[in-house]
Amino acid sequence: MERRSIQWLADEGMIDHADAERGIGRRPVPDLPELSGGVDEGVGRLIRSLFERRNQADDAPIEVPLQAAGGAIDDAERFVDAVEAWPQQA
Repeated sequence: MERRSIQWLADEGMIDHADAERGIGRRPVPDLPELSGGVDEGVGRLIRSLFERRNQADDAPIEVPLQAAGGAIDDAERFVDAVEAWPQQA
């Protein structure tokens, strides 16, 4: 993740490309477990819904009813739980 972040900073002109290359070179390539399949389709839809709600709030801040806010938190927790369980399912 750090390597991608550094590359993004360079691509956006926030840091020099040479500095970015040195920074990327100092970070090891992560050893990621192989994953097969994916998360449940319903869980995948949750993340889209969460992003859409966040974007709406960013574009036009509004008062959010407590029940709706609690629902968003529940959805986020369900998504995180599914992603955390994903490697064990592979």
